[in-house]
Amino acid sequence: MHGKLTSSNVRAVVLVAFSGLFFGAASVAPASAQNRSAMRADVVEMRAVVESIDQKARTVLLREADGTLASLKIGPEVRNLPQVKAGDVVVLRYGEALIAQAMPRGAGMAQPQAEAIAGRTPKGTLPGAAVADSVTARVKITAIDLQRNMVSFTGPQGGAQTVPVVHPEMQRLLRTLKVGDDVDVTFQRALAIRVVRGG
Repeated sequence: MHGKLTSSNVRAVVLVAFSGLFFGAASVAPASAQNRSAMRADVVEMRAVVESIDQKARTVLLREADGTLASLKIGPEVRNLPQVKAGDVVVLRYGEALIAQAMPRGAGMAQPQAEAIAGRTPKGTLPGAAVADSVTARVKITAIDLQRNMVSFTGPQGGAQTVPVVHPEMQRLLRTLKVGDDVDVTFQRALAIRVVRGG
């Protein structure tokens, strides 16, 4: 799904190709004079073991890493529940990425873009699903303070902002930018859950 960015989907939970966040974004090279781009990414993974499962009631008892037990009611949208058995492992992975790419001089402003993708494993296999989304907006650099690692810019609607640049890779990119540069900023979030056969 592609379309113009609206205030409603900026606030929405971001949902996009899981591989786009965890593998595609990883292809962004470190900032340099030739390739003025940078990426910051964080991924968290959690695991829980299936202690027991009641297929008729569609309830699963999970044991987390610290030993805590949690009972979950599984809705009908999870179509592969019959494949799950005690000892299987539920893996939850969540990630966020911020990608900044300096554009060629004179690129001008572009309309923000939003993109979303969701999917699940085929019928008859162990349950799994992924949702993710990506929002890209072009900003124009209006001021740079290298001593304090601060940058000011205007967005597509003309709003001005000044923000600190904390991540080392983003700071390296900052040192290659000049006032008047256009930069595409992409924010991605993704969530994936899958069940893997336990030992």
